[in-house]
Amino acid sequence: MADPYDIEGIVDYYVNLLIIQYNLEPKAQATIRLMVEELQAEGILFQIRDAFNITTAVGAQLDIIGKYVGINRYFNGQNLEGYFSLIQQGVNPVGWGGAGFTDQADFALETSQTLIDADILSTTQALTDDAFRTLIEFQIINNNSNFSYGEIDQNLFNYFGDNIIASSIGNMQMVYFTNRAFFQTALIAAQKGVLPVPMGVGMNYIIEEDVPFFGFTSHVYGASPRITGFTTQAAYGTTVGQTLNYEDLTVV
Repeated sequence: MADPYDIEGIVDYYVNLLIIQYNLEPKAQATIRLMVEELQAEGILFQIRDAFNITTAVGAQLDIIGKYVGINRYFNGQNLEGYFSLIQQGVNPVGWGGAGFTDQADFALETSQTLIDADILSTTQALTDDAFRTLIEFQIINNNSNFSYGEIDQNLFNYFGDNIIASSIGNMQMVYFTNRAFFQTALIAAQKGVLPVPMGVGMNYIIEEDVPFFGFTSHVYGASPRITGFTTQAAYGTTVGQTLNYEDLTVV
């Protein structure tokens, strides 16, 4: 069978199916060619299919995919990442989420926006396409999961690699680890109830981290760069990690 993306190849495929009596007849070939070209409508069926590919869809296309899977791009509250602001003296600027003055070297490279009354008073904030795509992927996992720990691990890894990790902490509770890029979207996913958890299991915390925490890896993630464990004598002093403290937890 011809490549489904090769429109001309599909036409030739059906033309070549003519029985031997008509295989070399120009009018017979032209008739079949015209019929197949009309049915393909210049590949519009493929264009419709590709327009709703979750990895490439944007704007209204993503909104329609969201309707298919059962979620929209709106959330309550404010996402305060990227607003212009000044940092308090003594506060570590890493991870604070705001944007301040730029300098000549990175002028026009820094992006920020101004926080206005409408942003504060509005209760229907809209996610960007990239964030909404992540939310849709969470919903797809929920729609196609048996919600076992193993399947949740595997599905999260299939969609997000090691950017978002769910972990059992015992006592029928789970915690999510996420890097800074996914943190706000993970909070909104928790608000909308689409972070996957097994039935009867609570999810109380989302932990934002970019430096690996000390821990042990799993059979799904293998040697994850998000987790650091015991070092060796040869690597002593070169392994970077931190201890998980209570202030690292975000209650949801």
